[in-house]
Amino acid sequence: MKISEEKNIFFKYRPELDGLRALAVIFVITNHFNKEIIPSGYLGVDIFFVISGYVITSSLFKRPTNNFKNFIISFYERRIKRILPALLFFVLFTSILISVFSQSPGNSLKTGLSSLFGLSNLYLYNLDVGYFTLYPEFNSFTHTWSLAVEEQFYLLFPFLIWFSGFGSQAKNSFRNLFISIIVLTISSLILFIHFYPINQSFSYFLMPARFWEISSGCLIFLGMQKNIRLIEFLKKIPSLLTSSLVIATVFLPVSSSGFSTIAIVIISSILIVSLKKETTTYKILTNPILIYLGKLSYSLYLWHWGVLVISRWTIGIYWWTIPFQVLLILIISLFSYKFIETPFRKSNWDNLRLKNWIISGATLFSISGIIFLLGKPFKGYLYVGKEPLYTLRQYKTCHLPTIFDKNKRPKKLPSECGSLDAKNLPTIFGIGDSHIDQFDNAIAEFAYEKNYNYAIAWQAGCLFPSSILTSNKSSCYKNQTKLQSIIISSIKPGDIVIVGNALNNLIYTKESSKEYSEIQSERLNKRKELEIYKQRFLDFSSKVNKQGGKVVFYIDSLFFPDLNIPGHLCGPEWFRSKNNIPDKCKNSLSNHIYKFDEYFGWRADWSNNINKFVFNAYLYAEDCKDDICLASKYNDKSHFTAQYAKKIFYKFAEDNPSLFTIK
Repeated sequence: MKISEEKNIFFKYRPELDGLRALAVIFVITNHFNKEIIPSGYLGVDIFFVISGYVITSSLFKRPTNNFKNFIISFYERRIKRILPALLFFVLFTSILISVFSQSPGNSLKTGLSSLFGLSNLYLYNLDVGYFTLYPEFNSFTHTWSLAVEEQFYLLFPFLIWFSGFGSQAKNSFRNLFISIIVLTISSLILFIHFYPINQSFSYFLMPARFWEISSGCLIFLGMQKNIRLIEFLKKIPSLLTSSLVIATVFLPVSSSGFSTIAIVIISSILIVSLKKETTTYKILTNPILIYLGKLSYSLYLWHWGVLVISRWTIGIYWWTIPFQVLLILIISLFSYKFIETPFRKSNWDNLRLKNWIISGATLFSISGIIFLLGKPFKGYLYVGKEPLYTLRQYKTCHLPTIFDKNKRPKKLPSECGSLDAKNLPTIFGIGDSHIDQFDNAIAEFAYEKNYNYAIAWQAGCLFPSSILTSNKSSCYKNQTKLQSIIISSIKPGDIVIVGNALNNLIYTKESSKEYSEIQSERLNKRKELEIYKQRFLDFSSKVNKQGGKVVFYIDSLFFPDLNIPGHLCGPEWFRSKNNIPDKCKNSLSNHIYKFDEYFGWRADWSNNINKFVFNAYLYAEDCKDDICLASKYNDKSHFTAQYAKKIFYKFAEDNPSLFTIK
């Protein structure tokens, strides 16, 4: 099939596309340094998608073949050589570093491991952490979601190419491929638009909702080959206008991200079509520096995020650190491009194809094994912080929806809730919401040491006893009511019931969170809710006491309502300055106590330290100075790390020996 010189230019190397890649990676990196400078700079990834679709289609057009086996194998070889070597090196090196500076690098390591198999977007989606929340900024491999989307696209695309006839440039192959891609593009765009308002993570992370972006690049290449009227019209649009619109779009606020994504794909597609040698935009994009940055863009994209995440875990990102961080990104990216990416990409596998596939597979699984070891058997071994990681023993607990599922109503707590086998021993019951579950290991270990049975039963977001709902339709009310009945019927002399709930969610908000009320119209004001809760708790504790049991009322330690970063980042280390601890990590101890005294002052009159005890967790608060405490011992805004929970519980037990004295 002969192609005219005018058309031939569109599947030859186009240096301006490398310049556009450079512009895209500059947008992304600038945005990741500081979102206020270029609010929507993340859209550079969408520009990458469009360019990838164009370039991959052009590349396949240049390699017509009638041999399906050679077509598929050579396609995946090129993709593996292009993506995998640099990614393997990046993931291995960064996994080791994050294990050095983070006590709990689990999510980072799992994301990195899944990225090696093109699955990190699925892992991040299943974590249910939106890209625009803050936690992903502390995951060393969050950005690999876009690589996974492309890799999943590559699983489908070569088959579309081949079975349309485009791979062999058969008759009507352009039309077949064009129609197939159009149908899939429209379907994908509909998915993106539909899910963006209701499930943004679906539209952001998953390939079916991103297919339309990469396929847009494919469509414009096909259109340019066949002189489609729309393409001919787009060619006449001034590239200076479209390049200006690209720049304007990345400065739009994040709140318009759905619109911005569609806009940037359309505008960058038009820009690729309309770029001509004589234009100012072409001359800018073919500047030698931009072209080289474009060639470097894959390595820059990989390494910039790793440098920024490690910086967030350690010295922070400030105006005075940025020049050093930019220089480090450039140096590592240059090394990666020159000594890893380029040599592998240019290597010839034709003569040693099987051997190279075996070596690639062995390397992939070897590095995967190292990352697995860092996350499991050797977890915490590389950490260089002050506090060693506490290795947990996994004890049995039960989440109420699992034991009451499908209208089950056991007469007693099942064995999955703890250790209840020794009938002659007293039992420590831990009941409530996630704030009792945070003590699961502490209670279980203490029970084993002191020769008690133990049982921990809880439901996320549901206060015990019987929640504070007025409606008996909620799962919280039903499950906690069933649990209350089981506990009361199970109590024997010497048993201890520890009631632990997220009470700070009540006192730190103007009114109860929506999660505590499934019927909005029946929600009461805060004081009435707390009065209802008080009466239900007093009634429950009275019944337990009458049967010879003891009750512990748990009061939360400090709450950090604005904390949206891992608590580990709230404590100074030799590698983390005190200046790198944000205000959201801090709270006033006296203010916290004042709030609880205002709403739960009755606890002092209720307790007698005989069969009624109060577990004031704030009495054991650590990392405090001059009334200001840090969240360094927390996993999030209100939940302790397991080692801190154990420390607090054991201190409480030591201060209250009569609680564990059996008469």
